[in-house]
Amino acid sequence: MLIAAVAIPTSIIATFAAMRFLNFTLNNVTMLALVLMVGVVIDDAIVVLENVFHWHRRESMTPMQAAVAGTKEIGLAVLVTTLRW
Repeated sequence: MLIAAVAIPTSIIATFAAMRFLNFTLNNVTMLALVLMVGVVIDDAIVVLENVFHWHRRESMTPMQAAVAGTKEIGLAVLVTTLRW
């Protein structure tokens, strides 16, 4: 939850800053793209969280070890699915 709570406002603020710098306007297509990407960020956060929880329960690791192992396992896949948009 904390990851999504930090990632979503950070990405939206950075997006609006870039739009202002590049003189883009806010229209329906831009809003649709922002909504779509917020969904992708939330989806990625849920996938990573579920995998970390899986490692924590299955391997009886500490939360930090499970976070490292779980993120290593699917980090590249999450990055690729996010960048393909």
